[in-house]
Amino acid sequence: MPLRQTSQPLQAAERSSRPVPAVARAAGMLLLLGNGQEEASLTDLARLLGIHKST
Repeated sequence: MPLRQTSQPLQAAERSSRPVPAVARAAGMLLLLGNGQEEASLTDLARLLGIHKST
């Protein structure tokens, strides 16, 4: 089944301005790891990011 073509591309106002949750978490993790001066455990990282360890 071919993909359906839309008549017009999305305009900037129609695009979502909300961040993708996984990307936001990954960015937070990179910032923590990049700024950290000590080693951090998974528990420490999860606590600092406010997310569950299994995330």
